[in-house]
Order: sequence, then structure tokens, then C-alpha cells
Amino acid sequence: MSFLVATLLRDLTCHANPPTCFGIIKNMIQSTRYELVEDLAVKWCVNEDNLEFVVSNYKPNHKRQNGESELKNTSDYSKYKETNANPVSKLQYWKTFRQDLDALMEKEILPLRKK
Repeated sequence: MSFLVATLLRDLTCHANPPTCFGIIKNMIQSTRYELVEDLAVKWCVNEDNLEFVVSNYKPNHKRQNGESELKNTSDYSKYKETNANPVSKLQYWKTFRQDLDALMEKEILPLRKK
């Protein structure tokens, strides 16, 4: 998040034209969010579109998220196990993924939603 602020401070367009600044901020937030979702999908070998749906509809106070069942059904533990040096066991896979998702949402994505 500090990267976003530092980039904005360097961009003189923001000082001269506030509507342009808003557009720059919006694009940076979307880009950052996209990269975070893509990285998590690759790391855990889950369907990126389904993960994006869960992220878009994420509610921090809900134990189960909208779209979580579909995301779980399309996850690929075998691929995850092949592509990671120290994979978690299949029994711990979903629980650990959810912890990673929740941490990402709370630390990175939800703060970007606040206006």
C-alpha cells in the first residue's frame, strides 16, 4: 500500500488535476488487487475467476463466503503438490488456503476497498 502512496506523490498530475488523480488511484488499486488475486490463485492452484468472485463478495464477518464451495470444487491439490516445494497435506490444504485468503483480505485487499 505504501507503494501506491509513494507513486502518487511522485506523480505531479495529481496535484494539477484531481479527477486525473482519482483515475490513477483507481487504476492502481485495481492493478494491485488483480496481482494479489492472481498470485494467490497460482500459489494454491485454484481457479482465478472463482477466486475473484470470492474476493469481490468477501464479507469479513461471515464464516463461509459466497462462491467458496465452487472455488473449493475447482481447486487442484495434485497440481498444488507438484508445484510447491513444501506443500501442506491434503487434509490441511483447504484450511491453510482459507487462512491465507483471510490474511490477504484483511491485510491487503480490504484496506484498498476503504474510501
